[in-house]
Amino acid sequence: EQQRLLVELQARHEVVDARRRRQRRVAERVPIVWRQVACLGKVCATSFPNPAALGATFDVATVEAMGTVIGVEARALFVAGAVENHHRDKRIGLDVWSPNVNVARDPRWGRLMEVPSEDPLWTARYAVAYTRGVQRNARIDARYTQAVTCIKHYAAYSLDHYRTSNGTLLDRHHFNAVVDDYDLHNTYLVAMRAAVLDGGARSFMCSYNALNGVPTCASRRLRALLRDTWHFRGY
Repeated sequence: EQQRLLVELQARHEVVDARRRRQRRVAERVPIVWRQVACLGKVCATSFPNPAALGATFDVATVEAMGTVIGVEARALFVAGAVENHHRDKRIGLDVWSPNVNVARDPRWGRLMEVPSEDPLWTARYAVAYTRGVQRNARIDARYTQAVTCIKHYAAYSLDHYRTSNGTLLDRHHFNAVVDDYDLHNTYLVAMRAAVLDGGARSFMCSYNALNGVPTCASRRLRALLRDTWHFRGY
């Protein structure tokens, strides 16, 4: 009996060790993301108009110039070891959690000021200009990515906290966006596709909601579109 218990204990230890080795291998492949939220007045040294106001300019050059300033300041603050002003123990990083290129669809949405437009085409141009400005800076050093934009929120997100006429509470964590293929590809994904194919975006953030019954962060369809169709190689 004692021998059997020893064998069983040894087997359990081997299983635990195998799990730990696998966890270490996974951890080695997952980047540590030191991030900051730019263009929302939280970190960057320079304050800019909110994206809704910038969208009203219809000026691609201005948006790209702003992105360049944000990228330079993000790199400088990272090198200086700056921390977030609301989390003193968290160092800011080179992953910039912007732009928000969801399409404006409802004026009651609480994050409407974060997006540039209700027009998919202009939102796409905004996304490309912002991404190029933040990530590329040939005047300083063309060999390196200056900072990384995070395209958000992937996808069909434009609701946070609503109470319907019959009293039902809807929030972004439990909302299921029902979107047909035509509207998905011609409205909600236009800017995100352009950010990857034309802007070279290096990072994506999935949205809070479900899309056609599947949480976006667990959607194999969205992952396949991003990785296999658009050939996104970021994280």
